[in-house]
Amino acid sequence: MHFHSLIPALLADLQLASGCRLVWKDADRAIDALLPETASRHSTRVCLATKAGAVGMARCRLADEHDEARWRASGWVGGWRTCHAGVCELVLPVRDGTVYLGTLFVAGSRARAEAAGRLAASAIVAAAPARGPARALALATTARSQAVVEAIALLERRPDARLRAAAVARSVGLSRSRFAHAFAEVVGEPFVRYRARRVAAEAARLLAATTLPVAGIAARLGYPSPEYLAQAFRRLHGRSPSAFRRSVGAHAP
Repeated sequence: MHFHSLIPALLADLQLASGCRLVWKDADRAIDALLPETASRHSTRVCLATKAGAVGMARCRLADEHDEARWRASGWVGGWRTCHAGVCELVLPVRDGTVYLGTLFVAGSRARAEAAGRLAASAIVAAAPARGPARALALATTARSQAVVEAIALLERRPDARLRAAAVARSVGLSRSRFAHAFAEVVGEPFVRYRARRVAAEAARLLAATTLPVAGIAARLGYPSPEYLAQAFRRLHGRSPSAFRRSVGAHAP
């Protein structure tokens, strides 16, 4: 199956699983006709109304092209923003290495949108021509994707190093073994590894954006001690929490 023909099925599956609205804008404008959701709708009725006329669509396209050029130059990895039509949405530029593939736009509750966006981005990269469609096909055809979306949303709401796979499996209605298999199949890595990366990413955010001491961040994120946080952080980021904080110009009290 061609890369671009997978996208509508993938987005439809994740929309049902997450309750969010997802739109994919491909870097190759020539394939817009294969992606009807790009031209006919966006994340909310406000965007749909904006795009109803030729002037509104042209305005959106120019804004998109400007944004994409800026994102490529800066290496921006995405985040929440209010677009030129006044819609609050999660925007995720998707890259396969250094190759820009396109942009995902997700509207919905913050935790669920983050979860659906992360899964969709991973599947789109996996489905890129250089990698083959296997993982995207698995995601688009498995009924268990909803459980994985719920699990990631739980971790988005409460990044915690103490969060166990067994507890998450119970919360999404799967046995531990079925949950482990479903999570690895859809996301491409075990839950424990994903949790470690997500909690370390939250530690990096707190180090950069707050003045909480390292010990306070460790306690907040469920690490047994600051030393455990430092070990996990160094493994994933290549430096200590304190060194990372200095590198981004943040300072503890």
